[in-house]
Amino acid sequence: MARLSQKHLEARLDYLNRYLAGKNWIDRDIANFAIDYSYGGARMVYRKVNGGAETDVSVRGTKSEIGDIISAIENVLNRCDIREVI
Repeated sequence: MARLSQKHLEARLDYLNRYLAGKNWIDRDIANFAIDYSYGGARMVYRKVNGGAETDVSVRGTKSEIGDIISAIENVLNRCDIREVI
């Protein structure tokens, strides 16, 4: 398996944020998904742009595990229309 770089994860997350903003499910000027790197690991968070507050989306893990979480979110979005569920 190929190693995932921080740049690759950031690009995938940027695509996810742009996709959700295009569907009007998030407002990128207010909040967006980000990856927090600390203590030798990574975690996916939902971060407020101006306030600095953030909510954990995942537990801390390796870059590969965060990549798997992003893939899972992409798969769900590709297979269902969230507006029908809400």
